[in-house]
Amino acid sequence: MEKVLFYVAAALIAVMVLTLWVNIIVAITKKVVAWDKFPVQVWVMIVAIASTLITVAAFAQYFNIAMLWYYWVAAIALGFLVCYAAMFGYDNLYKQIMETVQKIRELLAGITKDAE
Repeated sequence: MEKVLFYVAAALIAVMVLTLWVNIIVAITKKVVAWDKFPVQVWVMIVAIASTLITVAAFAQYFNIAMLWYYWVAAIALGFLVCYAAMFGYDNLYKQIMETVQKIRELLAGITKDAE
């Protein structure tokens, strides 16, 4: 259980650091590329997912974790969270996650009440 908590905490910290990284990279490259022809949101998504995949691969290499196919799927999902946080900010991401968790709790509470 301690390992799971460690990995979850590491993932949350990684989302914050990767979001900062993506914001810096996009801010720097905005000055270089003609964004009239290429949407910034697409660039944010590419940078976020690529950075997340590289970070997950480095994390797995450092901790000697064999990367199975579903780890890569989870890394891409984490990349979309980083992308969302980079586009709309940490506060909005946190709010959306908390609302979703609350809805899941309400659904689970409703299911257990119906089962009784």
